[in-house]
Amino acid sequence: MAGACVGGCGGPSSPPGYLAELHTGGQLSAVAFVQLTVDGSHVTGTWEETYLGPGNTQTYAFQLSLNGTVSGQSVTVTLSGTVSGPGESVPGTGTVSGNLDGGTLTLAVPETDGTLASMVFTSSSSAAYNQAVGTLQARAASASASAQAAANAAAEQSAAASEAASAAAEQAGLDATVTVAAKQVLSDMNGLQSLSIDTSAPANDLQAQQNDLATMRSEEATAAGAPASEQCGDADTVQGDADTVQGDADTVSGNVSGPQAAVASLQSDFAKLQAAEQADPEFSGGAYMGVDVANVTASAPVASGAQIMSVVAGSPAATAGLASGDVIVSFDGATITSTTDLTTALAAVQGGQTVPLGWVDASGGRHTGTITLGTFSLPSKAQVDAAVASAQSTISNATSTASNDVAKAQSVATAAATEASNFVNQYCG
Repeated sequence: MAGACVGGCGGPSSPPGYLAELHTGGQLSAVAFVQLTVDGSHVTGTWEETYLGPGNTQTYAFQLSLNGTVSGQSVTVTLSGTVSGPGESVPGTGTVSGNLDGGTLTLAVPETDGTLASMVFTSSSSAAYNQAVGTLQARAASASASAQAAANAAAEQSAAASEAASAAAEQAGLDATVTVAAKQVLSDMNGLQSLSIDTSAPANDLQAQQNDLATMRSEEATAAGAPASEQCGDADTVQGDADTVQGDADTVSGNVSGPQAAVASLQSDFAKLQAAEQADPEFSGGAYMGVDVANVTASAPVASGAQIMSVVAGSPAATAGLASGDVIVSFDGATITSTTDLTTALAAVQGGQTVPLGWVDASGGRHTGTITLGTFSLPSKAQVDAAVASAQSTISNATSTASNDVAKAQSVATAAATEASNFVNQYCG
């Protein structure tokens, strides 16, 4: 309203004006301007007011008409009109009274809480009112600009926080991918470290063949004196032993296929780990608990979580009191409903951190505590190559041993063939 003629506009004959200013916290917050025309005991006029709304970012103005009486210094007037404000427009009717003493008008104005507030108006002009209105508008503009700047800063901060959270989530996802791949490689390597291929069956049956050959020869030596039908079957037994050794060797060859597939899996999983590491160059090692987990089974004490299948002795999990059959339901403040949740939560922390943990034991008892995490190093190419070389050596040795036993068995059978044939012809015809 700065620069506008809002009250008592006119020339020297304008009715008297009275100005009141309200201050909050030492600053102007509202200004009212009353003009009165007195005709005998009757008084008429206007009440104009401008005030700051909530947050001091906008001004509101209204004008009421007044009619009343004056007797000596006593004034009683009735106000009529509409008071507009933020989000509302209400009738501005009411009766106020006070004193008019020269250049000072004092009115008792009802407050919203039912009390009366004394407003002191002093003789002034519409120009002074307009100037005060301008001050209010300037304050509102400044507060609005500050509020907008604060809102912009908050929006930027929120955007930055959202971007940081998104980046953190992306990083956690990358870390989780590396962690899962690394654990799979470690699992593959652990499986191959205990690799053993049983070749005892061909060796045992080769020995049985040789024993049966010795029996045949012993019985052959005495056959001239007392041939017997069981002696005549010895030759067939020796040849049958050779066939058994061959079958055992075939079984060994079949048993080798599993370890060969395990070696191929290790090599494939390590290639996946290398790709994950390349996509996440900042990752150097994952937080380590020392548990093997699976999604909950039907027999689990709760419907969701990461169920512990085994705990490594001396690991952080063992130190924290976790046991096989327990179900992890919270980790570092995050709710755990699956193994994926736990993997993601682990990827977001570092080895050496102590974090809160919640779990349910096999009997349904709920526990809370903390776990100080260890750090596992990512398996290297040299470690993987060594595991592969060891497994391939075991496979090769088993295959070679079985093949040698077959060769020996066939050699025994061949060497004994003529001798057995003569024995049969002579004593079993």
